[in-house]
Amino acid sequence: MVVLACGIRRKAIWRKRSDENANQHLAAVLSTAAGDAGTGWETHPTEIARWLAMGCQIHLLTSHLVWYHYFVLSLPAILVLLKSVVSSTSAIRHRVILSLVLLWCLVLLGIEPLDGLLSSPPEEHFLRCLFANTFLLALLVWIED
Repeated sequence: MVVLACGIRRKAIWRKRSDENANQHLAAVLSTAAGDAGTGWETHPTEIARWLAMGCQIHLLTSHLVWYHYFVLSLPAILVLLKSVVSSTSAIRHRVILSLVLLWCLVLLGIEPLDGLLSSPPEEHFLRCLFANTFLLALLVWIED
């Protein structure tokens, strides 16, 4: 968990530096074109949703007690990643793989009809959910729009 937290921190610092460089360039272009410098601190709603989803995933992975219905907090991560699948400009192969991974994570989290078919004990369900949430958090950190 510590390694994952360090990875998130490293990725956030790297992304902030690249955003600051892009914002400085954009501010320079805007100031020459319109005669006024933009602040460059605007945040895109998708980025806010990504951070919210990361917070939900970290909460699920670090809580001492998580009931089955808490896994609804995994849905923001799935929705943010699904937006990456739909609006991405990457190759179709990458989008298909990501959508299959998201479907696999939903199965691991135990959507009701499939969980009834698996009829696994609570310990196995816990391990499946732990693995799916860890995987979703890693995808949120490393996949960019």
